[in-house]
Amino acid sequence: MFHKRIIQLIAVLIPVLVLTMGPLVVLTLSLSTTLFRPVLLVYVAWYALFDRDPWKGGGNRVNDVLKNRLYLPEHIRDYFPQELHKEADLDPENGPYLMGLHPHGIICYSHFVNVLTDVTGFKSLFPSIDRRIATLNIIFLFPFIRELALIHGLISVEKNSIKYWLSRGRNKAVGVVIGGAAESLECFEGTNRIVLKKRKGFFKVALETGAALVPIYSFGETSLWNQMSHPMLYKLQKALLRLCGFTIPLAYGRWYTLIPRQQRVVTVGTLQPC
Repeated sequence: MFHKRIIQLIAVLIPVLVLTMGPLVVLTLSLSTTLFRPVLLVYVAWYALFDRDPWKGGGNRVNDVLKNRLYLPEHIRDYFPQELHKEADLDPENGPYLMGLHPHGIICYSHFVNVLTDVTGFKSLFPSIDRRIATLNIIFLFPFIRELALIHGLISVEKNSIKYWLSRGRNKAVGVVIGGAAESLECFEGTNRIVLKKRKGFFKVALETGAALVPIYSFGETSLWNQMSHPMLYKLQKALLRLCGFTIPLAYGRWYTLIPRQQRVVTVGTLQPC
């Protein structure tokens, strides 16, 4: 039992460390290792100039085997635990589907586990639905981290990218965390605040593609973390968001560390034909 808990702790920390320390590790290697530098430069030049997979549904990079094993998602599921409840059928002949994901939380554990992977039963509950989750373009700027994102089915959140995937067939689905980074600043234990104002583009894409809307909510996601809050800090975070398109919540979990709290998370959604 103790061994299992250690594995679960490692599993929930991996996404946190990849996002926070991954870019720093790559930068350190490129500055300190002479042999690594030219390889990195060629790799960066290749994806900057030629790789369009983030805008083309992930291309051939999406791997069902790896995405269900690489980040130990079954251990992430069991740590909280995470649950996915079916409220309506998603007919692969009546799509495509545009999924509105709430809340953002800090790391979006529930959307990763319940929507991208199959460890809570998505594939058996909604057979033949081929889904992706849209994320910020900045993810695809980081060497190697972008490959992990593509393997797991993340694509660019740009309008043309979402429309491209939805146009590929009636069984396609894209999940969009509508509130985005702004919603992460509203993540406090015991709250359920979401950001919808000025998010009309999401509904416009649904109208333009004929996609059915699937609002999805993960109850308990906002209680996995808390974060430091101060008026001046909030202004700085909002300024960073306006300037760079992302922000940095100063979040903490168990024992005031980066380990998220153990909180049951239940994900539910329903179908709203457009």
